[in-house]
This record gives sequence, C-alpha cells and structure tokens, in this order.
Amino acid sequence: MYRSLWVIAALFGVSAVLSVCLSACAGAGAPSVPPIDDGAGPTRITVRFDMSMGADASARGVTPVVNGVQLESDPLSMNWDGSVLSGDVRVNNVSTGSTMKDIEARIFSVNPPDVGIGWNHDTWNYKSAAEGLSSSFVNWAFSGSGGADFEFVVEVSWTPVPAKIAWVSDRTGNQEVYVANRDGTNPVNVSNYPDGDDDSPSLSADGSKVAWRSIRDGNWEVWVANTDGTEPVQVTDAGDSPSLSADGSKIAWFNANYVSVCVANTNGTGGVVEVGYGGSPSLSADGSKVAWMCDWEVYVANADGTGVHVNVSSDGDAADDSPSLSADGSKVAWESNRSGDWEVYVASTDGTGAPPVNVSNDSDADDYSPSLSADGSKVAWRSTRSGGSEVYVARTDGTGEIVNVSQDPGGGNESPSLSADGGTVAWQSIPMWDYEVYVAKTDGTGLVNVSSDGAFDGYPSLQGN
Repeated sequence: MYRSLWVIAALFGVSAVLSVCLSACAGAGAPSVPPIDDGAGPTRITVRFDMSMGADASARGVTPVVNGVQLESDPLSMNWDGSVLSGDVRVNNVSTGSTMKDIEARIFSVNPPDVGIGWNHDTWNYKSAAEGLSSSFVNWAFSGSGGADFEFVVEVSWTPVPAKIAWVSDRTGNQEVYVANRDGTNPVNVSNYPDGDDDSPSLSADGSKVAWRSIRDGNWEVWVANTDGTEPVQVTDAGDSPSLSADGSKIAWFNANYVSVCVANTNGTGGVVEVGYGGSPSLSADGSKVAWMCDWEVYVANADGTGVHVNVSSDGDAADDSPSLSADGSKVAWESNRSGDWEVYVASTDGTGAPPVNVSNDSDADDYSPSLSADGSKVAWRSTRSGGSEVYVARTDGTGEIVNVSQDPGGGNESPSLSADGGTVAWQSIPMWDYEVYVAKTDGTGLVNVSSDGAFDGYPSLQGN
C-alpha cells in the first residue's frame, strides 16, 4: 500500500562530503549521530510521514527552495508492505551554475522516540544515476509496526560543482574543442591540436571529462580528457560520435571499421564491448544502457552486451534516427518520419511496446535532433514550425506548453543540448551569419551568448547525451 509523504525543510547551509553513509540504529529512540562537521554545517531536512492514513495521497510533496535546495517526493514512490516503509526522496539543486557531487545523507533523529521505528542502514543510499546530476535520489527503508505518525531528520550535504559547457570553435584557425563555465567564462582549449580538426564534443554531466573526435593521427579517433585539458587519452580505434556517462568513466562510440556501436571504460580497463551493428549511439548517464540506430530503427540494449536488443521505434516503414537516452536508460527520444513529416517521439525502453508519444506534434513542420533530460521529463529539439529553425522544449508526456527557447524568428538555431536537470538548454545560432553558442533557461529566459567570438562556434554539449 502506498503512503503519502510530506517534506518540510529547514536548511542551514551546504557542506562538502566524500561518501554516502548512514549510522545504523535499531528499535525505538533517537540515534546518536554526530553532525557532519566541515565548518559550514549540513543541510538539515525534516521528513514527516503519516503511516496511519489510507492510500488517498495528496499531490507530490515539495519543499520551498532555500539556499538553492529543494526536496520532493511522489506518493507513488512510497511503499508499505506491512513491515517495511520504503521509498525515494529527490534532492534537487535548483541554484544556477552548479551541479551536485559526493552526496551524503544520514539519519539525525526520529520523533516521537516511542513509535517503535527502526531503520535498515543498508538500504539507505545515494541512488542518483551518477554523481554530478542536479537532481539526485536518496533511497531509504524503515522497519516497524506502523499505524502512527512520525518524522525523522536527516542531514544532506554535497559538493557544489560549477556547471560547464563544451563546444567546437575555429577561433585559432582550426576546429578545437573548448570547455568553459556555463556562462562562457574561463574557456579552455581542451583538444589543443593546431595541425588538425577536433569536433563532436560530449561532456560528462559532472563536468569532469570531455570526449571528442580528432583526426590527429590521420583518421578519426575518439579522445577523452579532463575538462581542464589535462590527461588527454586516445580511447578508440576508428572512433566517431562519442557519448559519455555522467561521471566520465564509460564511453560509447561508432566504430567506422566495423559499422558498429562500442562501449568501454575511459581508463582503458575491461576491454571493448561491441554492442551491435549501427551508429548514432547515446549512452545512458549511469552507463548501463546504450541506444543506437540500425537500419532506420532505434534499438536499446545493456551497455555490457548482455540481454536482448529492444527495437523501441518498431516501425519498418519509417526512418527513425538520433536517439537520446534518459539517465537510467528507461526512456528514449528520437526523430521519426512515420507520420509523413519529421517529429520527435519519446517512449519507454522496457520492451512493452507501448505507443511512443509524439512530443513535437506539428504536421506542418519538421522536428529534429532531440536531447532528453536525465530524468526523462523534458526534451529539447530543433523545429521549423516558426518559418526558420528554432529550438523548442516540452515535457515528454505530451502535456503542458511547448516553449520556443531560442526566440529568433527566421533564424538558424540548431543542435540543442539539454542539461541533466532539464533546466537549461544550449544550441548554436547564426546571428548576422556568425555561428555562436547560446544558453538559456528552458522557460525561455536568461539568454546568454556563451562563445561571443567572431569565429565559428557550435555543436554545444551540456551533458553528453
């Protein structure tokens, strides 16, 4: 039986920690757990339950935003099986310009102390797809008799990480891959190879790694480096179209020699997995799944090569291409001409065959190049519905407003890249015939010219997918 969750936040600051842990306590009474001591104090969060209520749960519980932090929970994530209450609390970093890394959550107290509630510390854990995402889940479980209202207080801390963006620029005379803070400050020439071109960047969601395509040895290869330009490593043989996991530990690419999609660890360990025939790979942020195009169909499979290949698009009469996966690989977006024009579709990857949702849904325009948020709730794409080429963002369930983010009628706006939290989108534009990289919030506000250079600047990456 599902139970509702109310979340009330009292926030005292953000602290840096290095691991996810929880001190165990069994039975009644408030545990003795020392606070996280880093000089700043933790973010203290009170979570309140009513275990005696029926399943008539109210709307999703959401805390106010304080110091850039917000918590939320869906009643459907709460589960009571008669002995254990378990579920998920989403920790949202809604401050601009940073992501979350190294999250720790631990129980601080339980109130009232006589309700007979204990907890299993082994089931409390950081459950984000990968470090660095702006929305992260904390998974928990309590054991007890139930039938009583109670609350517990947890301490949640993380390291703020400056949000970054990667793009291609020819400002030095050849194409190079640059990484900068998301506002365009502190650009770094990461590829740094003046004798050849480098392009197709894929930025890890935590901002630690960037992959790209380079022709420096006479043919196209995929390289990976830290986003400050250090430790560049060639990771492929005949590589193209790289896609990084959120923490930069795994990479998928197109192998031109074998016309196949491959996956490997970026540190060179574990060998190379040839997942399947085709191209246009998209690696899920957690590194567990990969999507690709083969014979104009979109497939999804385990990144380790095990299991079946699921034909998600499943329309032999249409062309389906350009997949983009959610962080856990549960959803995929792609472009298709099955309706007579190009549209953006989103579907589950579980193989149930449920009809995909036509998110773009404009029969008088063409819609291309989808980019899916990490949680699968939003998608960005390029559309011709305004007469020119514009970047739009919408919810993947087909509800709500379709937002014109670029707001440049008649302009050339393309190659959108959506941030992991779905709050920001980047794209390339041609104002006055000069390609530049722009970033804006997905509600259409906060437009910034990130590249701001008279050279060609394009093909941005905010998250790698």
